[in-house]
Amino acid sequence: MSTATDTIVAPATPFGYGGIAVIRLSGPSSKNIARAITFLSGEKKPPFKPRQATHVLIAEKNGKTFDEGLITFFKSPNSYTGEDSFEISCHGNPTIVHKIIDRCCEEGARIAEPGEFTRRSFINGKIDLLQAESVSSLIYSKSYECAALNHRILRGKLSDQIRKIKEKLVGLLTQVEFELDFSEEDLQPKLRKDVLSKMIIIQKTTKNLLNTRKEGRLLTDGAIVVIAGKPNVGKSTLLNSLTETDRAITSPTPGTTRDSIEVPLLLSGVPVRFFDTAGIRRGAADVEREGIRRTKKLTQKADIVLSLYEHNKDNTRKHKATYVQPSIHIINKADLIKPNELQEIKRRFPGFVFVSAKKKTGINDLKSTIKNMLGVSPSLSSAVSLTTARQQIALESVFGYLTAGARLLQNKNCSYELVSFEICSALDSVNSLLGITTPDEIINNIFKSFCVEETL
Repeated sequence: MSTATDTIVAPATPFGYGGIAVIRLSGPSSKNIARAITFLSGEKKPPFKPRQATHVLIAEKNGKTFDEGLITFFKSPNSYTGEDSFEISCHGNPTIVHKIIDRCCEEGARIAEPGEFTRRSFINGKIDLLQAESVSSLIYSKSYECAALNHRILRGKLSDQIRKIKEKLVGLLTQVEFELDFSEEDLQPKLRKDVLSKMIIIQKTTKNLLNTRKEGRLLTDGAIVVIAGKPNVGKSTLLNSLTETDRAITSPTPGTTRDSIEVPLLLSGVPVRFFDTAGIRRGAADVEREGIRRTKKLTQKADIVLSLYEHNKDNTRKHKATYVQPSIHIINKADLIKPNELQEIKRRFPGFVFVSAKKKTGINDLKSTIKNMLGVSPSLSSAVSLTTARQQIALESVFGYLTAGARLLQNKNCSYELVSFEICSALDSVNSLLGITTPDEIINNIFKSFCVEETL
C-alpha cells in the first residue's frame, strides 16, 4: 500500500467510450506532474488556482499535444484525499485515458491501488472508517433508497450516533475512574445506582442501533425469496406474474423446471431476488432429484419462502410444516374455486394468500404481504442503518460489554476495577468501529473491495 510520499493517479470514471473521462491525481508531487503534462495555448503553464477549472492542452514529453480538456486543482487539505489533488477531464477515449496516466507516471506518479484515494482520505482524517465503507456501497447501490442511505452515512450521520455513544462511555468511565482513584471503598449505593442508570441508557441506544441492521442488510444486500411447492402448481407462472417478465418457461407437464431460475425485482427500494425452483415430489428421476435437492438447499438460505399450493390437489396442512419460516402460504388457481366455496376455504386456511398467477389476480396483495414480512417501511427513506457485518459485530461487542457491566453493578459488592474494565472494552469496540484502533488487516480488506476508480 501507499506511503504519504507517493503521488498516485487513476481513472475516476470507468473505462469506455464517451463524451468525457475523469482522471484523478493526488499527492505531494501532483502539482509538478500536472504542470509537466499540461500547458495553455502559447505554451504558457496554467496558474492552477484552487477549485478553478482551467482549459489546457495535454502533451507528450516532447511537447506534442494529443488532447485537451479541463484541469481542476484542489489544494490540501481541502480535497477528497486531504492532499494536493487534481482532476483532469479529457475526452472519453480509453487510449487517451491510458496515455494521460502514462504521462503522469513518466513524471513520477504511480497507478493507485484499489481504494487508495479513499484510504488516504481516511488516513488524513477527512473521513472515518464508517464513511469509507459507505463509498463503495454508494457506488454499488441497487436502488435509490440504498444510495440515499449510504450517502447519509458518507455525510457522517451514522458516525454522529456512534460518537454520541462514545462520549457517554467516556463520561461514564471518567466518573468510575475518579472514584477508583479517590475512594478507598467499593462503589457506594447511590453512585452505583447512578452509574447503572447511565449504562442502561447507553445500552438501549446501542440496542436500537443494532435493530437497524436488518433494514440496512435488506437495502444493501437485498433479499432472497424462493417459490417452492409440488410440480405443476404454478410456480413458474407465479414468478412471471410477480416480476412482470416471461423469464420462466411454463408448461402443463410436471417437472418442467429442473433448476432454479432467478429474476431480480425492486420492492420499495429493496432488491429482491425471486427464485423459481424445481417441484418437490417423490419418485423423481435423477436430474429432477438433483433439482429438488437444490430447491431444499435454497429454501434454507431464503429470507422468505413462498409455499405454493393448488386447492384440492395438495394436502395443504401437511405441506405447511414442510418449509422453514418465514413462509407465506399461497393457494394458486383461486379463479377455479367456486365463489360459494371461497369463504369456507379462507376460514379453513387463515393467513393464506389466494392468487391466480395465470390471471394475475391477488398479485398486488401478495407483493404487499412480502413487503410487510421483509419489514419494508417508509422510515427507510430517512433513517440511518448498519450496513455491514463488521459494524454489527462491533456494536454487538459494545452491547455485550455493557450488559456485563450492568450485571456487575446489580451486585452491591461489585468493584470499580471490574466495571471500569467492561466500560474500557466497550470503548475499544467503538474505536474499532470508527477506525481509530481497527487492525490493519480489517482496514486492508475494506479498501481491497474497492475498484481503482472508486474515488468519489
